[in-house]
Amino acid sequence: MNTDRLKQDAGKSGVIPEEDVLRYKNIWRLIGYLIIITIIVLSLIPDPDKVTPFHASDKLMHTLAYAFAMLWFGFCFKGKKLFTSAAALVLLGIVLEIVQGQTGYRTMDFYDGVANCAGVFTGLVLSFSRLSNALQYIEQRFIK
Repeated sequence: MNTDRLKQDAGKSGVIPEEDVLRYKNIWRLIGYLIIITIIVLSLIPDPDKVTPFHASDKLMHTLAYAFAMLWFGFCFKGKKLFTSAAALVLLGIVLEIVQGQTGYRTMDFYDGVANCAGVFTGLVLSFSRLSNALQYIEQRFIK
């Protein structure tokens, strides 16, 4: 659905729900869910350093992963759904740390949980910047 049609459908208020501006919102959300699955898999496999090309501080990797996931959902959602996504990611980060402690081959680390939450907060803050319009830009500029 194009933007002009959405403006017509918005009626007298002229307000277009921001989520409806994305033509390919289901694809973008699917990518977001794949990001979450990747975080879950990397959190639960025995030695994630062997399968990832990135070698940096463990806490930095946690922060970046959750910041990227939160920012991605910031591309896809606005308003209440954005905050629901943030809460879900914080909960995911905490639950995954607890599950890691139960695996026998990974350990639970309080500071990893803190890094996860810091990443969610960072991504949430970035979601309120102009950067949050990235998918709209991509759709308008590159996808015809």
